Amino acid sequence: MVGSASEMSGATLRDETFASEAAPRAVPGLWVLFSTVSGVQGAALPLDAGETVVGRGLRLSGGRALSDPRISKRHIEVALRDESSARLRDLGSRNGSFVGGERVVGTRVVTQSEVIRVGGTFLEFLPDLREVMCAEPADRVSGEFLGTSPATRRIRERIRQLAGLEVAVMVLGPPGAGKEQVARALHAVRAGQGRMVSLNCSVLTNELAASALFGHVRGAFTGAKEARQGAFRRADGGTLFLDEVGDLPGEVQPKLLRALQEGRFQPLGSDRALQVDVRVVSATNQDVAAMVRARTFRGDLYSRLAGSLISVSPLAERPADIVVLAQHILGADRVFHPTTVDHLLNHSWPYNVRDLQSVIRLLEGQPTPVRLAGPAKDKLRADRRLSLPEPRSAKVEEGPVVRWPEGARERTEVLRQLLERCQGNVSRVARLLGKRHTSVRRWIGMYGIDLDRYRS
Repeated sequence: MVGSASEMSGATLRDETFASEAAPRAVPGLWVLFSTVSGVQGAALPLDAGETVVGRGLRLSGGRALSDPRISKRHIEVALRDESSARLRDLGSRNGSFVGGERVVGTRVVTQSEVIRVGGTFLEFLPDLREVMCAEPADRVSGEFLGTSPATRRIRERIRQLAGLEVAVMVLGPPGAGKEQVARALHAVRAGQGRMVSLNCSVLTNELAASALFGHVRGAFTGAKEARQGAFRRADGGTLFLDEVGDLPGEVQPKLLRALQEGRFQPLGSDRALQVDVRVVSATNQDVAAMVRARTFRGDLYSRLAGSLISVSPLAERPADIVVLAQHILGADRVFHPTTVDHLLNHSWPYNVRDLQSVIRLLEGQPTPVRLAGPAKDKLRADRRLSLPEPRSAKVEEGPVVRWPEGARERTEVLRQLLERCQGNVSRVARLLGKRHTSVRRWIGMYGIDLDRYRS
């Protein structure tokens, strides 16, 4: 069992605390995302029903001490509010406390994905620390799909579960969130020596799609001077990754369905069918289920492609991954200044990992500790303009037009409706409301809404 807050703050916490056998119930607490103090990142502080004072010298998991000199001895007080949120109060700290980049005045409710800053240390409240503290295999999946957030660890576990299953997988998520990395991880655990072949369906026309997928023989059509192997043939024994599959032209959809059903196909102009052993992984940022209902995408093809679904959250909802990915891009020998980490963790990242890569590469020439300056700072400023609310007269698809009511009951109903409409995508709900996604997260926890039930 986890000890009381007072016992934990004065005693060494063992990592065994988080083993499922020792802690059959959820272990809520604070998790260190980044700190200027070496060796503290990744440490945790379980919380119980009482109030916990967080300050300099506090013992964390593994016996690590929170020795950040910018932290006061009594910096903040944290108390569990319910299973998905906690109440935070600043205790008159010298350097202040911040949640989501905003200074805490009085008390503040915090939920998962909201970043807490005390001194040069950044923490996240997690409803269950076991999701990040239990050991994970050091395998090819971990190397292909980086990140330490609970959401990312759950995706890696799903990939491992699918390793021995020859089932098609559809990966859902916003642009740049890492869908192709999920496909690469799925390919890495598949038995066989074939390669992974990627095909971007958004650039295919009706005329080109069949040839790109199945290939053609010489003379199959005007201009076919040479035979061509299609993506299916090149991926034989491996993985075919169909990116932006929601854009696949309608005329080729039945042909793709038949190839998936039979495991064979005919190149254009050929009368001989070719047998292939291919695992198909598709990805899209579109609501394919809605497209099926609108009859713009074949339902039987969707059923075949979506043998298993994996959803990738927006990067802004995975703050721990921001730190890991930024460090990976910049290099392990470089150190970020805390103000840079503050900017990175509290940015909206409209284009997700792709956006983060662009910003970090602009910091490559900076001396360590790396500060946010020059072109990188300008890039973040430009990105923020992409996230600004549209005028209130705009259509729903173009900007937030939803009025945020005053009463708790009305707010709960609005959130439920928007989450249903946006399939649990908190960032889209925030844009429709014209609010920060961290604020929407807080309200979801405050009103006891189960976010998972709205996600596909």
